[in-house]
Amino acid sequence: MKTRLLLTLCVCALIVCNAFSAEVTTRTSAPENNVTLQEKILEELEVIRFHAEKNDRLREEVRKKYEQKNPQYSGVDSAIVSAEYEVLSEIENHTKEDIIKDGWNLYGSVAIALSVISLLVSIITYFAQKNVEKQTKNASLEVQCGVLDDLYRHLYRNLLCTCAILYKFKGINGVRSATEYPSEANLNKLTTLPEDVILPIDIKDDEVYGKMHEIKKLLKNYNMEIDVASKHFSCKEIENKCFKNDYDNLLFKPLYLISQVFGLWDIFKKHKRSQVVHKHEYAIGRFILEHFNKLNFNNIGNPETLAYLKKTEVNFNERASFASLFDCLMSVDGIDKNSIQRSLEEFCKNLDVDGFIGKDMKIKKRDLENYLYGQKFGDGKWSESIESVLQKKRNAVSGKEKQAQLDSGELHPYFDLFSKDEWMLDELLFHILRVDIALEIPKIGMINYN
Repeated sequence: MKTRLLLTLCVCALIVCNAFSAEVTTRTSAPENNVTLQEKILEELEVIRFHAEKNDRLREEVRKKYEQKNPQYSGVDSAIVSAEYEVLSEIENHTKEDIIKDGWNLYGSVAIALSVISLLVSIITYFAQKNVEKQTKNASLEVQCGVLDDLYRHLYRNLLCTCAILYKFKGINGVRSATEYPSEANLNKLTTLPEDVILPIDIKDDEVYGKMHEIKKLLKNYNMEIDVASKHFSCKEIENKCFKNDYDNLLFKPLYLISQVFGLWDIFKKHKRSQVVHKHEYAIGRFILEHFNKLNFNNIGNPETLAYLKKTEVNFNERASFASLFDCLMSVDGIDKNSIQRSLEEFCKNLDVDGFIGKDMKIKKRDLENYLYGQKFGDGKWSESIESVLQKKRNAVSGKEKQAQLDSGELHPYFDLFSKDEWMLDELLFHILRVDIALEIPKIGMINYN
């Protein structure tokens, strides 16, 4: 209908134009212009007529298809279908755009450009996230080895702190205090989180991961034992005999855990994951480095420190087992000497004897210093002789009274040891532990049971 109305209006416009053209022609004497205008109008009318006939044909085709699919709506409703088609056709004709046929479209072009940029940003973000995930998820083998190296220092510190805690708990006379116990903070500092030590690394090896999982379980058990001991110490009603397992676990585990790390290094070497193996020599080097880094003779005058040094003097002219030496370190009753002996045996299994530690477990000072000079530790490199380090520590002591205490009999065995050219392994461990424990004892805080 609309098309027919449009056709009628065009015919009327043609008549008006003819009349107007005739008048203009009469006045202007330009008949050729009138002819041109009439031809253009006729061409437009022909185009309109063509599209009208085309729409009629399409409308008839749609009606027939609709009646074939829905015969119940034939006849009366076909006019509705035709009307709907006309409406849809008008919408399509006025809304359909083609960037190629219709020419340049600013908004469409901007939308396409933004879409392409968004796609590129998404791709870049995806690969960046994958890279960050890979770097944060897995550590390199070098990082894992560095953490294991520092574990030696930490566990040595745990051993001497445990000795200081137990000595303070039992008292200088070996009798448990009835009024106070070591602060829980002292024991909690011994804990070692497994996830901080054993990292996820990029090694697909069942034996490596099996050993790493075993060490994680041992560290988890060690933390549980520390927690249980802390609760026992704070309970006044627990009998002394109940502490036996606590003493045994706390004293046995540090050196034993180090021996388990040695096993992991062996697996690394076996599978050619690392050319360097940091075992006994490296561990002893970390012990010595930790000892001299924390050594402060200014604190040697503390009454508790002096009392401990006096009580733990040993005559090394008569050889004794390390268990006996350790019993002297503790100087308290109720502690199983075999716990530290067993841990030392585990520590010395498959001992590396191709360096400064000999088959007879003797250590030559020059060989040890040469090893320290050439080895890079986490805290840096060793750059001085043992005598020069000790001399600097002595010179740092202020006051004549403290200087006199250094020359007293309590420290003579310690200085005599490092004046020798050769020591036994257990003798070296005894003397550095003895001094480190003595300096640690005053730092152990005690809490009243009440």
